[in-house]
Amino acid sequence: MLLLLACADAPLSAADPVIGAPMDGIPDAEVHAGEWTVLSRQGRARISGAAEIDLGVDVLPEFAFNLDHTAVAFPQAVGSPLSDLFIVTLPDGRRQKLTDWPGSEDRPVFSPDGQRVAFFSSHSGLASLYVVDVQSGAIEQVTNVGLEQHKRVGGPPAGFVPPPMEGLPSWDASGVHYVSVDGPVTVEMP
Repeated sequence: MLLLLACADAPLSAADPVIGAPMDGIPDAEVHAGEWTVLSRQGRARISGAAEIDLGVDVLPEFAFNLDHTAVAFPQAVGSPLSDLFIVTLPDGRRQKLTDWPGSEDRPVFSPDGQRVAFFSSHSGLASLYVVDVQSGAIEQVTNVGLEQHKRVGGPPAGFVPPPMEGLPSWDASGVHYVSVDGPVTVEMP
């Protein structure tokens, strides 16, 4: 017990590593795609390349470019602690809000044809995979459909598909791929 108290009172020195995110809680990121670079520092993001585009503050460092690098999707908390999903087209910087509902959206990935974006959201009460059509704005829940009323007592419900542990998913002709706490996951897309 004395050893624990002694360690708890020991001050950090300048040589001690400090592990974790910056003080604002949002980690830094730099993503390159073609001629474009997205730089996020302490929650403020900027795209540079053929044009300079300021994305603003409270941007989560989860940037997904479409295959031809003409658009980037990202989550941003605007006026709320919960993030919504946005797309910015390049190089004109036109911004489109893809979600606007209770819950937090993250980990976007474009479909191979660039017409849809898959993402994870807590909108239904369980972290689930959704897909939004970029043109129409229509959103469809893909995983954990019908499990929204589960009270989370005794573990996840039967049929629950867990979200990614970390990193962005990928999307190819066979579906969306990522690694969950249960291992590799492939979700066939509608």
